[in-house]
Amino acid sequence: MSSAALFAGPLLNTAPSSAASFIVVTTTADDMTNNGNCTLREAVRAADTDRRVDQCAPGSGADTIELSGATYRLRKGELKVGSNVTVVGIGKDTVIDGRGETDRGFHVLAGGYLRASRLTVTRTKTAFRNDGHLALTTVRAIDNSFDAGDPINNNDAPVFAASGVDNRGHATIESSVFALTHDVASSVQIVPSFINAKPAATTSIVDSVIRGVDFGNAYLAWSGVLNHGDMRLRGVTFDHVAASSTACTVLENWGGKLVASHVRFVHGATCYSTGSSLYNTGDAVVDHMLVDGGDAEVVNTGSLRMTDSILRNLNANRASGAAINNGGTLELERTSIRDNTEMQGVLVNYAGVANLVDVTMHNNIGSNSIYSNTGLEGAGGIDNYATLTGRNLKITHNSYPADQTDPLSSGGILNRPGATLNLADSTVAENENVDYDGLEVSPDCFGNINSLGGNSIKHVTSGCTIVAVP
Repeated sequence: MSSAALFAGPLLNTAPSSAASFIVVTTTADDMTNNGNCTLREAVRAADTDRRVDQCAPGSGADTIELSGATYRLRKGELKVGSNVTVVGIGKDTVIDGRGETDRGFHVLAGGYLRASRLTVTRTKTAFRNDGHLALTTVRAIDNSFDAGDPINNNDAPVFAASGVDNRGHATIESSVFALTHDVASSVQIVPSFINAKPAATTSIVDSVIRGVDFGNAYLAWSGVLNHGDMRLRGVTFDHVAASSTACTVLENWGGKLVASHVRFVHGATCYSTGSSLYNTGDAVVDHMLVDGGDAEVVNTGSLRMTDSILRNLNANRASGAAINNGGTLELERTSIRDNTEMQGVLVNYAGVANLVDVTMHNNIGSNSIYSNTGLEGAGGIDNYATLTGRNLKITHNSYPADQTDPLSSGGILNRPGATLNLADSTVAENENVDYDGLEVSPDCFGNINSLGGNSIKHVTSGCTIVAVP
């Protein structure tokens, strides 16, 4: 199925149209007092009730609320939307400001439908909470901050919320920006910019940017997107999403369904020990993904199909030691993994089944200083503990340090005892596995490799056995 087909469907449905009213907000004040003006709060009430409120025109069906270019400070809590309402900024810099005291900017109730465009929502705990239908276009959620408490030291229950959009219904986001800033003085858990908080929640995010900042010493940080439901991403950029925490994740598909196309992770994520740009425990299909810089790898313990992607310039020294760490079912096609450092392996298949087709691993540098890596074990290319099949692979110019007393290492492929590695139509050459004395040990392969034919492995040393399989 094509990416276009995957993005078409119920996530993009719109609410039925009907007779509508235009309600013009005339003041930046926030009150429900009958004093001859029309506040934003009164306009939302008029739209929901189809009645005149103060000087706000009565709503009628699907209503549009117009805001001029000004700052609207919320002083009486969240704005609840229970009907079909569009809120649009018609001037430059239309800002909804929670003043650091408001839990939510907008709360779409079950049965409600909010369309918002050309707005900035700032200084709330959560910019948008959605239990109905939400559609955002050219919206900015900036500097919203949700304190998730301390589930590690204070036995607080883990919080599944978000600072940008907390979606429990159906949401579509287009051409919008989410920028997360957080003070972690009282919090060791950082909530993401966006969450699909329920299995039935659906979201489509298109042509949008999610930016992050440094979260200091937070223990656990979801700094971008957390999905429990059904999520489609296209043209989304994660820009400088970082968290100097013990564990951090930029995009996590936690048991849900994820379809992602042309997603970019740029300027990297920084984690103290374990981190991931994409962490999948559910069912994920990804194409044309770019991971560029930082030390957050791709981790899969569910089902992941990745095609036409690039992973480069990663430093895995403080993460789990791989560009891709697989413990589930992995299909990897037409993908380039290159110029990464401090790896246990470009692909560590520690417990799963991996099938690779048309994959290039080039100029990756392994290290023995990786967090949780034992001794000098590892590879510059593939480190396989389980079952892996590769066809038309190019594993070249990678390196990993060697130790004569602990020979489980290779510059190219390491197939560990008891593991199964099948290889066809592949090139493994010009890799390095040099010990402290400068001697080459197992440059291109170590362990048993089942050859299905058509392979070119340049240096087959004593530790590598090639078994021809008809």
